[in-house]
Amino acid sequence: MTAAVRSLVPRRSPPSRPVRERQRHLRVVDPAALRRERWRRIGVRAAVFATAAAVLGVVVVHATMAEREVRLDDVAAGTQRAQRRYELLRLEYAQQSSPQAVIDRATRLGMVPAPSPRYLSAPGAVEEGTPPNGSTTAASMEEDWGKVKPNLVAAP
Repeated sequence: MTAAVRSLVPRRSPPSRPVRERQRHLRVVDPAALRRERWRRIGVRAAVFATAAAVLGVVVVHATMAEREVRLDDVAAGTQRAQRRYELLRLEYAQQSSPQAVIDRATRLGMVPAPSPRYLSAPGAVEEGTPPNGSTTAASMEEDWGKVKPNLVAAP
């Protein structure tokens, strides 16, 4: 019976490796190698962080540029509207200031045209058709302008 019991009890198998081989996987820790490994990990993390920060910075700059471009488009459209309005107002002013418009307004107010027009000149101005000394020069025009300008208060 002992042989039958022995056959039912599992036998211990001998160790596959000697004890020395199992302990070989243990090694002495090199502090310098640990530091190098730690610094390597820190460097990789810093590189990943710097890359992410650079990408985020590029996205922020792009968004800011797009926002300012939209604002610039709005300003350009506003400028075009203002220029169009200015041109229309200039046209309206020119039409209302034309001699025919002035005559039409005067007629509506009950004024009648003069039988013979009479032209007035500003004091000190040279009469039309008679240039000083027989010729018109830039210097004489400048002198005449200096004499006439004080009398032209409301005109440009």
